[in-house]
Amino acid sequence: MNEHPEHSDQPIAVSFLNFVALVDQLARTRLERRLPDGLRISHFAVLQHLATRPGPFGPARIAVAFQVSKGAITNTLKRLEDRGLVAIVPDPDDGRAKNV
Repeated sequence: MNEHPEHSDQPIAVSFLNFVALVDQLARTRLERRLPDGLRISHFAVLQHLATRPGPFGPARIAVAFQVSKGAITNTLKRLEDRGLVAIVPDPDDGRAKNV
């Protein structure tokens, strides 16, 4: 058998999930290295989300889509706005809200 001794007592499901996690980490690292300087996978994911769905979007709606806090999305959107990749404008229907 070609099993490593340190993994011989692990159920196959655990070994498989460890392998999937390793592949995920390697793929993320490789992708992030090819993104423009300073752009992260989370930024790329938000840009892809905005580009492939009809908008406009409010930060709260984007936060729900990514299952993160509104503060986390606000931070990501601010970084994207600083790079000139998105525009954050007042919502014409609600002066307190913003649209991306």
